[in-house]
Amino acid sequence: MKNIIKKLLSSINTRIGLVWWLAIFLWIKTLIAYFAVFNGLGGADFIDSLMIFINPLGFTITVFSLSLFIKRTGLLYTVLGL
Repeated sequence: MKNIIKKLLSSINTRIGLVWWLAIFLWIKTLIAYFAVFNGLGGADFIDSLMIFINPLGFTITVFSLSLFIKRTGLLYTVLGL
């Protein structure tokens, strides 16, 4: 268990690891908002539910991947913090 926690925490210390963790947490937050606040957007069928599930992940990864083009670390953390 300790090794798993160490690997997870060490992955945050890299640029790509930070972007992936931010993408995952933002995706989970968006799903919670969809299903808790908006009640899953009503009587959606399977295709609509699938789109609700996939859409935030694609957008989030696209936006955060653009931040990988920033070379300076301080500026990267500032942009990701916005």
